[in-house]
Amino acid sequence: MTEERYRAAFAAYADCMGERGFPLRIVPGDGPLVRYGIPEGATKSGADEACYAPFLPVDRAWQAANEPPGERDARLRACLRAHGVEPTGPPRAVVALVEEHRLTRVCTYA
Repeated sequence: MTEERYRAAFAAYADCMGERGFPLRIVPGDGPLVRYGIPEGATKSGADEACYAPFLPVDRAWQAANEPPGERDARLRACLRAHGVEPTGPPRAVVALVEEHRLTRVCTYA
């Protein structure tokens, strides 16, 4: 996986969201991961799910290869708490809780 492929896949996702009336909010920062916010209503409308599907495998692979260990776990735990879910267990259990509570998209870039 190259950064060029990751950025091209993200650009396609962002274009799709914009075309559906939900432009992404890019969060400034350094590093290999693009941080962004999803506009309110994008998930409910189905736009996010439809646009993100082609980006999902690229995004997961790139994140796994480039996010510092522990950063993701801390971010997911904080997001779960913000949504009234107390995270317990090792990082793998925290990911399972995020998925179980259907917070994957919400917590991924919280």
